[in-house]
Amino acid sequence: MENKVTVDEWIARFRAIGLDDAAMRRWHTLFERENACRSDHRRYPGSPGG
Repeated sequence: MENKVTVDEWIARFRAIGLDDAAMRRWHTLFERENACRSDHRRYPGSPGG
């Protein structure tokens, strides 16, 4: 069985450590740049910063 973190779970975690919308967008931009070969996160509409 595959355990995946949902978008809502990511957002809750980011909020818990104090990230605002702008910080989440910066994180998402960095994530995409460093993980260009992995596009599986894109299947979640409304992903943080997406």
